[in-house]
Amino acid sequence: VVVGNAIFTILIILMIAAGTTYYYGRQMLETPGPLQEDKIVNIPSRAGKRDIADVLLREGVINVNPWAFIGGVFALKASSDLKPGEYSFQKNASLRDVIATIVEGKVVQHSVTIPEGLTSEQIVARLIDNDIFSGSVRELPREGTLLPETYKFPRGTSREQQVRDVHAGDEQHEADGAEHDQQARLVGADERLGQRGEP
Repeated sequence: VVVGNAIFTILIILMIAAGTTYYYGRQMLETPGPLQEDKIVNIPSRAGKRDIADVLLREGVINVNPWAFIGGVFALKASSDLKPGEYSFQKNASLRDVIATIVEGKVVQHSVTIPEGLTSEQIVARLIDNDIFSGSVRELPREGTLLPETYKFPRGTSREQQVRDVHAGDEQHEADGAEHDQQARLVGADERLGQRGEP
């Protein structure tokens, strides 16, 4: 009987402890965070959970112990889903909101405008001067192959990739133009056939 009572008492204590842990854990995840305004923070590549927690704590996005952040990540089953990148965290974002933002991977997109009239060399020079890009451009694109447009890229995109994307936009523009010309020729041919068939 004494052993049975002891086991029952231990079970009750464990249940109370589990309930208390769940309550405070949920409070920690849901409580509004310390940010007084929206803030953009960069999570470095290959950063571990502790590294991410240190960055967020240093930038004032969270105000909990790094181990509490790591515990929240495990509680939300997001341990393997944290993605590097530049993120915009909302004012008063809770710990749950912060983790969800990093898991979703919706990084900040920077606008880059290529105006008309620039040579390929001038465009590449602009890319080299822009610090949101990384790496170098191995080969100068042919003149007229880079389409003037406003593009959006995340921080850290390689300059070579940016040039390929701009060049792809030019190829798509040419393809659209060719398709439009083909459709115009077909319409013209139909109209001529219709005129011939008139009495």
